[in-house]
Amino acid sequence: MMKEVTVGIFLISVLLFFWAVHFLLKFKKSGVYPPKKVLKKRAFAFAVEGAIFQVLGFLFSALSS
Repeated sequence: MMKEVTVGIFLISVLLFFWAVHFLLKFKKSGVYPPKKVLKKRAFAFAVEGAIFQVLGFLFSALSS
C-alpha cells in the first residue's frame, strides 16, 4: 500500500515539473496570452509544488524501507 502511494506522489511531482516546463516554454514565445508575468508565476508555482511532492516522495520511500 505504501509503495503505491509513494509511486503516486512521484508521478504527481513529475507531472507538476512537466507543467512548469510547459509554462516556461510558453513564456519564451512572443505574443502569448496570459501575460508573461502570469506565466512566470505559474511556472514557479508548479516547480515549487513539484519539489514539495518530490521531497514527500523521498520521505515516504524512506519510511517504507
